[in-house]
Amino acid sequence: MRGHVEVDGIGLGMQLEAFQLATELIVQDNDEPQPIFSADLLSLMISRYGDYILEGVNIQSSLAGSELALDVTGLYNPGTQAIEAGLGLHKDIDLLHDFEMWNISLNEATGAFGLGGESLRYIGLNLEASWNFVPFRAGAFGGQVLAGSIDPNSPILQSHFPEVLDHLHIVPAAPGENQATTLLKGGYVRLYGDVTQGNRKIAKVLTVNGGARSVAGTGRTRLVASTTAD
Repeated sequence: MRGHVEVDGIGLGMQLEAFQLATELIVQDNDEPQPIFSADLLSLMISRYGDYILEGVNIQSSLAGSELALDVTGLYNPGTQAIEAGLGLHKDIDLLHDFEMWNISLNEATGAFGLGGESLRYIGLNLEASWNFVPFRAGAFGGQVLAGSIDPNSPILQSHFPEVLDHLHIVPAAPGENQATTLLKGGYVRLYGDVTQGNRKIAKVLTVNGGARSVAGTGRTRLVASTTAD
């Protein structure tokens, strides 16, 4: 087990930012070759804002089989009553592997939700799969959906939807303003796929992003919509 403390400032002005405890956990019966339960990381972090954040990395159980490994993150704030949770695959799962020359793998499957707080309401889903049908073509396909009212600084979304948050930079600040976005309301959809033909990869990506940006302390919102196809 290990601990971690973050502070801001020096001397009498020093303020606690976060406190974290983390450990690796293995539960195994002496008569069993595989652990009943294991996790590369289990941690609890408490932030200065009153957030209690639980995280589990590479959680596995022999009861669920050796193929399934999950990453889990949860957040609760007693003050704002905000609840967020995210669940995703830690490693690929072979959906079709009985045939040597045909296979389908699930590379990514992630879900998250949030509710409570200052109008916090969102749900997200991320799926990605790859396939290979010899002697034909190989490729990948997937999509991401995130809808509702979200906080871009959410540790749950930063853990499970980092690529989506990277794309949300296209929701700009109002002209002449440098204030950070505190809440985004709307939806984000990204569908993509690629096909390998010979040694050449052909990729298609469609991104749809729209919503409203709320700026701290101004009470103003700005509507933004964007669609791109590659």
